[in-house]
Amino acid sequence: MAVGARGPPTRRRRQQQSMSTPQLAGLVAIITLCAVYLYFVTHSSLAIQKGSGFHRAQHPRRLGSVERVQSVPVQPPDAGTFPVGGNEDAKVLLASHGRLLWYNYITGHTQVLHEGNGVYYGTFPGVKLDAAGRPTSLWVVSRPHNWHPSTTLEQLLEIDMHTGKRLASVKLNSRFTHDVARLGNKVYVCSTMRGAVLQLQLPDLQEVADLELFTSKEHINSVAPQGDNSLLVVLHNLGKSEVARVDLESGRVTHRVRGLGTKSHALVAWRKWLLMLDSDNGGLIRVNPADGSYETLYTVSDGDKFLKGLAIIDDTAFFGVSLHSSRETRGSSAVDSQLAAFCLQTHSLLWRRQVPTWGLLNVVAAPHLAVASTYMALTPKLPRPQRDPAGGDPELVGAGSSTRRAGDRGARTAAMTLKKFPAVVKGSWESGQPRMDVRLKHHKPLKAGIQLPLLRLNIKAMQAAFRADGDVVWRPEEQKRTNAWMEGRGSNMAKVKPGVDSLFLIFSDQEGTRVFQFPWYERYAPQIEPMLEQLLGKKDLRNIIRMQFARMQPGIHIRTHRDHGKWAMHAHRLHVPITAAPGVDFMVCPHKHAVRTQLGAVVSHSRRHIKRHADGAPRGQIQQNLKVANTSMIWHRALKRARAGSDVQSLHDDPDCWPILLEEGYTFEVNNNLPHQVDNYSNISRIHLIVDVAEDAHERTMLKPGTVCDYAPHGVRC
Repeated sequence: MAVGARGPPTRRRRQQQSMSTPQLAGLVAIITLCAVYLYFVTHSSLAIQKGSGFHRAQHPRRLGSVERVQSVPVQPPDAGTFPVGGNEDAKVLLASHGRLLWYNYITGHTQVLHEGNGVYYGTFPGVKLDAAGRPTSLWVVSRPHNWHPSTTLEQLLEIDMHTGKRLASVKLNSRFTHDVARLGNKVYVCSTMRGAVLQLQLPDLQEVADLELFTSKEHINSVAPQGDNSLLVVLHNLGKSEVARVDLESGRVTHRVRGLGTKSHALVAWRKWLLMLDSDNGGLIRVNPADGSYETLYTVSDGDKFLKGLAIIDDTAFFGVSLHSSRETRGSSAVDSQLAAFCLQTHSLLWRRQVPTWGLLNVVAAPHLAVASTYMALTPKLPRPQRDPAGGDPELVGAGSSTRRAGDRGARTAAMTLKKFPAVVKGSWESGQPRMDVRLKHHKPLKAGIQLPLLRLNIKAMQAAFRADGDVVWRPEEQKRTNAWMEGRGSNMAKVKPGVDSLFLIFSDQEGTRVFQFPWYERYAPQIEPMLEQLLGKKDLRNIIRMQFARMQPGIHIRTHRDHGKWAMHAHRLHVPITAAPGVDFMVCPHKHAVRTQLGAVVSHSRRHIKRHADGAPRGQIQQNLKVANTSMIWHRALKRARAGSDVQSLHDDPDCWPILLEEGYTFEVNNNLPHQVDNYSNISRIHLIVDVAEDAHERTMLKPGTVCDYAPHGVRC
């Protein structure tokens, strides 16, 4: 490997006088001897040059398949850490092709900070600090998707770190930006298409330098400042990757280390090593600065995965795991990535959790903890992530502490569900939001689809209201005293939804014709009605026939069921997740319903056949024949038909269930006429606002506080 500085060679002086043939021959001989001497000197010595920094190797050796150099520079600057506010700081910022969001790696809680502004990449904290010395904002790269972009505008957005409000923007003289990094008041930008490193100056982010040092094919994608005078950059190379050192004083690339993975990303200094992502091979690698060799600490083993985004907090490496995907699908809202947590002390995978990234995960950072969170390991001494029950299994796919593995239903994603069972839309609400074909849902439930994603609602006021109310509002005795209560549903709830807490605001009879409004509707109307008006429109609020909050505490399981009654036939079931986290699995099992429907069809046909051929037979014999049909022949025929389309085991415990898209504030309609179940594997309570909406208006009967109603099959008595 030839290693050396870029730049024009030193010019030779022109010969001022002519030489005779003997003189010329003597000069050639001297030059030849000098060249031979230099060759042996440079090829026999591998001694490390004195001093610190990135030292060049004159003749690198091979270590396995990795080219070795004598040393790799590790000159970590001050990380620029901020005071830790508390356990709520145990989180990372994820920048993807679709959104910018916080992820708390202890609670599993997500908070979408910004979305709808193209592709999000590198990030760093702003210069403004609060009274505690903590940053109040962050800057993030926003650029158009490189698949058929409608604009070339690339910019840095300043975002409020807590509310997500956009505060400012600065246009970048960059193309296909992949990373930014801040050191003090200097900001470095990777202009990948131009092969350049831009230097900006805070606070106004004016450009002060533009170093075009690489080609677009070298694909510079990560930058790590090494003090005021040098940078390390990762060159993707569309193949075998390398790390290069840029000398900022001379504006030149001084040294390169080749053979560091394939299509690699990220470069984070940890202790005496440099950690990178061997992206195309799905590996986390550790580079030895002493000789440039590396070892692989972890490799995904469950398929075609691509790694991007790396941050190290308290000896835990957090990095993104995404499916290899075509360029045009990387920004799809139906595509979610995983976040992995790997303990660097024990060399063990703690977990891999699916997070709602809405596209390829690009960057993992912690700008609330330090300026240098994308290129230096941090030690804020926060609570450390714990190993999930199956988190160390490289084949684990899913979220939270679920133990399902690849090949089981947990291996499926919400994107697969939406693609395989698309919702059939018929009509819309006054707001313009679409709704499913409710008639098709009743008559041919599987053809109607499973889930119809709608829009994101602002749920912060609702979350604040529940925090203020505490646990008391979920207690039956309090609801009986100050709200109203519905008797007659206890046995069904205990059978299907044991341990689930309900808080009713609107409820109907089985027919869905008599509708009752509970006293606490007014209590939560200031938070609920603005959301529902955005979702349905003000006029269609009168169409609501049932509305309740449902709380699932950690460890609760809602058994497989589907909703019955005429009210369910004519109403649209809407969910507004108020609190949710990875580890809450909402599964719909369509084929279980298909087999049961087939059974019912065969039973119905056989009963009609027996009755048609029962002329003159005693009534008792007819009943006996019907009983036999129901218990033997029908079962046999149903099994025979079921074998043609699904596994016989699905009659009892159908493994063919499909997950649905589930995240806080993201409203959706679900086909509740298909069997579904919910598991809360997370460590927080899941709260949903569940709304059933008819397509016509219904009058409501107002209940007084303390009213107790009796819910019966033939009506409601209050």
